[in-house]
Amino acid sequence: MSEKKQLLIGAGILLVIMAICFAALISGQGSVSNPVTSPSAYSNLDPRVRLTQAVATITLEDVTLTIPPPAGYCFVDPKEDPDRALIDIMTNMQTSFGNHLWLAYANCDQLKAVRISRDMNAYMDTGMLVTPNNFTEKKTSSSEFTSFLRTQLKSLNPVAFENMINSATHANMSPTLDIKSGQPVIFSDNADDLIFLLRHNMAEKDIEPLALTEFDIVTAIREQALVAIFTFKDVADPTPQQNFSKTYLAKLRAANPPLEDIGDAPDLH
Repeated sequence: MSEKKQLLIGAGILLVIMAICFAALISGQGSVSNPVTSPSAYSNLDPRVRLTQAVATITLEDVTLTIPPPAGYCFVDPKEDPDRALIDIMTNMQTSFGNHLWLAYANCDQLKAVRISRDMNAYMDTGMLVTPNNFTEKKTSSSEFTSFLRTQLKSLNPVAFENMINSATHANMSPTLDIKSGQPVIFSDNADDLIFLLRHNMAEKDIEPLALTEFDIVTAIREQALVAIFTFKDVADPTPQQNFSKTYLAKLRAANPPLEDIGDAPDLH
């Protein structure tokens, strides 16, 4: 196997690490003081989450959230043997960074291939739905949560952020793989929702560089703060991924109308 191929295959797990690194900023911590490298004991999702192929539900104290997957994506299911490894990586690191993982997504074709090959590094298009721990057990409006994230973005130190990404990468993947990350680019911003992208470039000696793009959707659904994080192999024109993010945000909102309009909710089951 060539070195170039090794980097491409490793990219799937690196996508997870990068998304989790930015999730540390979402939680307001902004550093990786103790990256998790030991196996976790999770292998499951929050018991308030119920998965079917078509939709997930998150049942909180007095409200249920309906979470459909994006078009072309399926839920990573801890009941499936190869899926559990990805759930463990995500949950383990999210916990260490002070964030709560609700569920994970993967491109359906890639997920099917991984379940056959048992090679989870073959993932390239993955996603996760998270909430910072300081927002998990409290109700918040979309405007309050979006304002919080907007402040985090404005105060982002690019050098510290890059060091954070490389710290996690060196601890969990390769000590010689270096990441260069650009500043967040906000392309959809209003009082209730925020969508931005991050570009990452991976480089290692004698290996062809690889560029990746991360999209983060920030909102609150029925007073529950949520961030949907998706990562893709980079493309010159991010318009399709921007449209993907906007479409998925609209899908989440359509599946969770205001409680006074609950009778008009679409049937996604």
